Amino acid sequence: MLTPESHPRNNLVPFELLGEIFSYISDDGPLHLRHALFVCRLWYQSVVNHSKLWCKIAVDEAFFRRFHHKSMVGRGERFLKLCISRSGDLPLHLVVSGRHVSLNSLVRLSHISNVLRLLARWQTPSAEYAVSHLESIRWRFSDDEEEISLFRTYFPAQLPRLKVLSIGSLFLQHHIRGNGLPFPQCPKLHEVHLIDHYDERHYFPKEDFARARLLDYTGSSRGWSRHDVACIGRFAALYTLVLRDVTPVEVPPQQGTLGATQVELLRLRILKTIGRVPSIIFYNLDAPALQTLQFQSNASGSDSLATFGTPPMIQTVQNLYLSVTVTGLRTRQEEQARRIEELLSACVLLERVYASVFIHERLVTRSLPANATLLLAPDFM
Repeated sequence: MLTPESHPRNNLVPFELLGEIFSYISDDGPLHLRHALFVCRLWYQSVVNHSKLWCKIAVDEAFFRRFHHKSMVGRGERFLKLCISRSGDLPLHLVVSGRHVSLNSLVRLSHISNVLRLLARWQTPSAEYAVSHLESIRWRFSDDEEEISLFRTYFPAQLPRLKVLSIGSLFLQHHIRGNGLPFPQCPKLHEVHLIDHYDERHYFPKEDFARARLLDYTGSSRGWSRHDVACIGRFAALYTLVLRDVTPVEVPPQQGTLGATQVELLRLRILKTIGRVPSIIFYNLDAPALQTLQFQSNASGSDSLATFGTPPMIQTVQNLYLSVTVTGLRTRQEEQARRIEELLSACVLLERVYASVFIHERLVTRSLPANATLLLAPDFM
């Protein structure tokens, strides 16, 4: 009988290539590699000794399902220690999510506290604390006030290598402890994702955000407001701005949306809208260098064609993407067609129009602005 170690096929794949193959499995975190440890000695050595397989420190849905009981908190901590120790000096990626997993609040907070404490106190081979090796953070908050307290307690004053920050459902104004220390300084911050965001307290440092090149912003499920305009305005050096509205039905802007201050994004080249973003956002943006404008429908079929209008920044647009769905009602189809006509007329420097299949069929027989080319949108090719 052949054992895993004696089976000839297990030794045909080079050690380095195995590490590359396993890296695709470990995209969701090293916990998903646990079964490979028991196949054979070669696979075990390949998983354990490839540091890049352990760089994603994930306290997520899979982690909570694996260590779901209070008696398993210690086991979860030992696993997190293995991840950090085996990652060596490579950049780390922290993921905290699982807000919809049915789990005891105390167990959840214990796991989160453990991972933050380990990152803050664990010394890497280069004698630096592991937290300083964080290159990305993706944190989807629950409604527990203590979770925000942990988030603020364990992080140092600076995260020197952090490039990507993704924060979801952070409602600081609902928590008394929202008046404490600010978010750490992030001198290399390049990309920011704010999901279901609502921050009246300006918790994140304006100096670091002013250097970010990409912002992916999802408005609050409570509705957009002037606070969204103010938050976007902290990203003065943006090259790409993505605005998302994921609510299944249209939520009217909150009171106080009028009077929002004008936001200058002088370097903005790409503006992408997904779903129905309110007009207050567009009319308070000053982007004189905008080159690419994209409209995309969200899961419920809504888009921003009706709310975008023709603000001044449209005059410099060269590339227009119309990745939108066609609604069933004739009146809505006519309104959508009218909005598209207004856009095409206002884009005086337009060079390329990328359209979804049905929009493409409509525009084939239409005369586009001079020198403009009609193409099928990449999402529909």
